[in-house]
Amino acid sequence: MAVALIYAGQPTKGAEMIGRATRLDPHYTYEYLYWLGLAQFGMGRLDEAAKSLTRASRADPDDELALILLAATYGHLGRVEEAESAIRQANEIVETTTTLGGTTSIAIIGTAAPAANVAADANAACSGRAACSSVSPSSSRACAVRAFFAIS
Repeated sequence: MAVALIYAGQPTKGAEMIGRATRLDPHYTYEYLYWLGLAQFGMGRLDEAAKSLTRASRADPDDELALILLAATYGHLGRVEEAESAIRQANEIVETTTTLGGTTSIAIIGTAAPAANVAADANAACSGRAACSSVSPSSSRACAVRAFFAIS
């Protein structure tokens, strides 16, 4: 339910549900941290999102999604070097363990082209939509990268 609320544009309610779930189950999985980070990102609580997403990526070092959203979060915070590092880590995961959905590996776009091209490529992958919640998971990754590069 929390994920549905986050994608429905109600990140505050989603975060509340995640908080309740983690209090009820202190042995929750790292996914809770990812979803909490996404909710915090959606609420503009970027420092908190960075902490949650860092914890998520440490709990599962093979999950590129937390790193991609962490890069977007760092970008919005103006922490460009840390954002670039998160993209590099995501690239390593993508290149060695999985292929992201769609025709383009969005994480790889982050280092494959100059920033101006990356923003255009990510924007095209999102079909100009402003909200990641309304597009497919692979396009959401593009939106996260677009959000990161929007600061430059």
